[in-house]
Amino acid sequence: VVSVTSPTDLEDVRVTPAGVFRVPWLRLDSDTLLSLDSARVWRNDRMRENFFSADGDALLVVMLTAPDLSKERSDSLLLATEAVLAGSGIDDLRVAGRIHGQYYYIQKMLRELVLFFTASVLLLAIFLAITFRAAWGVLVPIGVVALTVLWQVGLMTLMGQPITVLTMLLPTILFVVGMSDVVHIVERYIEALRLGRSRTMALAVSFREVGLATLLTSVTTA
Repeated sequence: VVSVTSPTDLEDVRVTPAGVFRVPWLRLDSDTLLSLDSARVWRNDRMRENFFSADGDALLVVMLTAPDLSKERSDSLLLATEAVLAGSGIDDLRVAGRIHGQYYYIQKMLRELVLFFTASVLLLAIFLAITFRAAWGVLVPIGVVALTVLWQVGLMTLMGQPITVLTMLLPTILFVVGMSDVVHIVERYIEALRLGRSRTMALAVSFREVGLATLLTSVTTA
């Protein structure tokens, strides 16, 4: 945290014949002066419009953080801030900002990603079972793509890459592109088998005719 700005720690600069003085807007150590200071703050348009709601029931506190905080440090700061706010006894609090939005947006994306993958795997299993009418025709495409996504997530973890809004999209992109490529290759492989070719020859034909196209789509898209 670089700084915290609120009416309780701001100062009013006063220029007098005796010199320049900095007087706190709110002198919290004196109940008598505090009521006078509150009225003075409310009469000041700049203070009232920047830090208070129109009806005076809400107060703005601005916390400035260091730039380019990692996700771990951002989450730690957010959780610590929410713990302090929860223990303050103040009701009806609101928190906004990049750190707050990033944390809850990623949490929501994680939940939706799990839901998306679960629904996609079930629907694809039904589609592949109808198309190929074989257990391996279901297990091979889903298994290959699942291993690819796990490998990508594991590699990111090994390299210390945090989960961000952008990296959350990678598993979805890999799943869509990878599943399309695997289905094309398996379909061409089965077609070659139906034409009487051996398994080795059918595999070679599949990669020769479809492999380059799927490779180009994977490289340009993923």
